[in-house]
Amino acid sequence: MSSSNHPIQRSLWDRLRQVALFEIGGLLLISPPFVWLSGVPAVDSIGLLLILALVAALWNGGYNTAFDWIEGRLTGRTADRRPWSLRAAHAVGFEGGLLLMTLPIIVLWTRMDWLSALIADIGLALAYMVYAFGFNLAYDRMFPIAAQPSNPSPTRTPTMPTTTLTITGMQSDDCLRTVMNAIQDLPCIGYVDVSLETGHAEIEHTSMVSEGDIRSAIEEAGFPTR
Repeated sequence: MSSSNHPIQRSLWDRLRQVALFEIGGLLLISPPFVWLSGVPAVDSIGLLLILALVAALWNGGYNTAFDWIEGRLTGRTADRRPWSLRAAHAVGFEGGLLLMTLPIIVLWTRMDWLSALIADIGLALAYMVYAFGFNLAYDRMFPIAAQPSNPSPTRTPTMPTTTLTITGMQSDDCLRTVMNAIQDLPCIGYVDVSLETGHAEIEHTSMVSEGDIRSAIEEAGFPTR
């Protein structure tokens, strides 16, 4: 598996699962406090939240797909490797866009005035922003993006110091993914290619990372090196 400016994206099934779990979890967590704080009757609140969940589901799929695609093209990084600062920006952007789409719905459904509806919508957006940050972080850890097949280029010329080693004990794509994550969690890692079949690994890195650091990270993940 090697780093690329065109990283693999989540499959349609994976994206649908992500959206469905997000919306179900959001309804279960947000509905009770919304009913209590808004003063809107429970039946009306649940109906409203179901409509908002439908809007959010459509926005969720489109927003996350576009965000992941742009991030991948700009950084060469898959979405499950997203740093914390960008996760925060992702959550803010998601909720900001959703707020603009749901505000008219809240006004029409509850007959609130625009200011009251805006306050209620901001409360929902803040709650969902925290939830979205935590949910997407947990989802990326539980369902990491599948590793791309190893496809090293024989004509490629290394541009940084390169460590070559053999990793033993890998038996599946999950093992390969664990090894790749362990390597890429180190600072200043460039090109990485690891073969599941042979265990051969080629890692480019700056002088800030030593071969010993790389071996230690892999071995701490549970895979001996030689």
